[in-house]
Amino acid sequence: MTEHGDLESSKTVDVRCEVEGYQNKIVTILPEGIQVKKDQVVVTFDSDQLQRSYDDQKVKWQQAVGKAKMAVGELTVQKSKADTDTDKAKTAAILALLDLEKYLPGDYKVSLEEGKGDIEMAKKDLQEAQDDLEKYRKFYKQGFGTLETVHTKETIERNKDFVLKSKVAKLNLLENWTKKRTLKELEAKKRDAEGEARRTEASGKAAVEKAQNDLEAAQVTERLEKSTLDRLKRQLDNCVVKAPQDGILVYAKDRWYDDSARIRAGAVVYFRQGLFSLPDLSQLQMKVKVHEAMVKKVKKGLKAEVRFDAYAGHVLRGTVQSVATMASNEGFFDRSVKEYETIVKIDEVPAEASLKPGFSGEVRIEVTNLPNILVVPVQAVGQKDRLHRCYVVHGKSVEPREVELGDNNDKFVEVKSGLSEGEKVALDARARIAAELKASGEKLPTATKTTATQPGAPPGPRG
Repeated sequence: MTEHGDLESSKTVDVRCEVEGYQNKIVTILPEGIQVKKDQVVVTFDSDQLQRSYDDQKVKWQQAVGKAKMAVGELTVQKSKADTDTDKAKTAAILALLDLEKYLPGDYKVSLEEGKGDIEMAKKDLQEAQDDLEKYRKFYKQGFGTLETVHTKETIERNKDFVLKSKVAKLNLLENWTKKRTLKELEAKKRDAEGEARRTEASGKAAVEKAQNDLEAAQVTERLEKSTLDRLKRQLDNCVVKAPQDGILVYAKDRWYDDSARIRAGAVVYFRQGLFSLPDLSQLQMKVKVHEAMVKKVKKGLKAEVRFDAYAGHVLRGTVQSVATMASNEGFFDRSVKEYETIVKIDEVPAEASLKPGFSGEVRIEVTNLPNILVVPVQAVGQKDRLHRCYVVHGKSVEPREVELGDNNDKFVEVKSGLSEGEKVALDARARIAAELKASGEKLPTATKTTATQPGAPPGPRG
């Protein structure tokens, strides 16, 4: 089986445009076909717009870093303030509780005892004043002393009585009013202090949580801005395309029919578009497309011969590496023709051949080997009434003869019976059958699709 195909490297590194966007303009580019070294600059893109975007993004990232640092400080302040305020409020609540607990056994009891003591002292003072007044009155009646002194002692006695009444009223006020009021006031202060402690603690926690959320938001913003900055940095780095390995520089020709898509200085390429490849010229293979009528005969491991016009007179040996499972859909003119991509690896590449990827050549795959068989050209066989026929030439006469056919390729078909070695056959069997059918008035067979390599059905030339 013979097919034509294109030479390519079986070990090729493809390089694509990694700059995002659809307006990536090529500024500098190396000539195609030259030998390049690893890390050598091959293509550079216009990076002015990216550089401006990178500078703007760097400012945004630095601002985000500053806000994140401020958020860290604010969180520390809020935690300290919350702890201080909470401790202060809890202390006030404890003190309010202690004031309430100590009032009855403490302040109230002291005031009560003092009030009672004051009354006893006032009673004693009043009794002494009364006794002194009574004694002096008797003294005055006896004709001693003066009336003014009597009046003075009466005034003293009245003052002592007033003091006693005042002390009694004060004690009554303490027992009947001050005690109740102070208890209510202390209980209210205790409740207010406990409530203030709870509110202060909750408020502190809320402030700390808000500061924590602000910090997390600032850190997320910082990471996002840094991620964007890093992406722009990678884009800037990707504006300089270097060779990933040593090799021959071959630019991509995905759209060979469109000159505007050619990789050259000034061209505009899009993200992930192929730029160039670096094939390994020591490992080459042929890519051929096998017609659906023949593909079932092609298997991995079959041997092949490869010939190139550029390396005329030399035959290279190859081996079938793979046969595509699905038909190729790259047919531009006739999608009804089903072809399967087949890879034939060249076993040994001569150094003096100077083969380059893209060379076209002929691949002959040996699909089967049938020794010692009788064959005739495929043009010598025709079909009439579902029987295969050859036309044997005897001098000036021609004898139609039915034959049994075997396997075939695109040039010859095996004859199992009906012919002998050395007999001559006409190469226009189909034309002769058509003429016979026309002369007899029979209709010509209707053309139908069939598999040309099925046993007993020799194919004609394809194309």
